[in-house]
Amino acid sequence: MQTNDPDPGLWIIVYLALALTCVLAALWRVVLPLVGIAGIAAFAWSASLFPGVMELFTNHSVGDLLTGMSPDRPYVEAARESLGLLIGALGMAYLAWQVAQTKRRGTHTTA
Repeated sequence: MQTNDPDPGLWIIVYLALALTCVLAALWRVVLPLVGIAGIAAFAWSASLFPGVMELFTNHSVGDLLTGMSPDRPYVEAARESLGLLIGALGMAYLAWQVAQTKRRGTHTTA
């Protein structure tokens, strides 16, 4: 855990919600409101950080994404955070789609 992050509590909550949702899905106890809330929160936060992604792809080498972060390159951290949250949001969208598919076939229960 990065202890010098200015908002560690928010990161813990979002990634814990994403992880918990996946664990519950693995146990066949999908809580659709949690899927929606976690997915929307991750997507909204990702969108708020998206200017860092644009900065990276329009003005810098994509390879910067794999380099170390530094105060003179804040776009690296913003891009990493935005893309990580986007992956989480896409995971929730996929999970919701899978639940809808299995419910349509009548083989899945939700809480």
